[in-house]
Amino acid sequence: MGVHTGTNYQDCSIKFQENIETLVHTLSAGCLTVDFPFGILTKLDIAAFCKKKDVPLNLTYSCLQGVIPPCGACFGCQDRKEVISYENTAI
Repeated sequence: MGVHTGTNYQDCSIKFQENIETLVHTLSAGCLTVDFPFGILTKLDIAAFCKKKDVPLNLTYSCLQGVIPPCGACFGCQDRKEVISYENTAI
């Protein structure tokens, strides 16, 4: 899952990650697991990773309004702009 830290959203907490992993493991009788590869990273940490790996962040979508094109004003859009601007700086 693409969950990360650094926000106040409940689904971005370590506790959420632990609970989801326990739930999936329990319901699948231990046959499945959930991975949170970015779980302890912030969005800017992830942006740095993406920049190193040439991941095209300009293709991402984060609008909390769910509109196309993105509204540009919501927290998700503003956060994405910060990440994109980081991507355009030198490492």
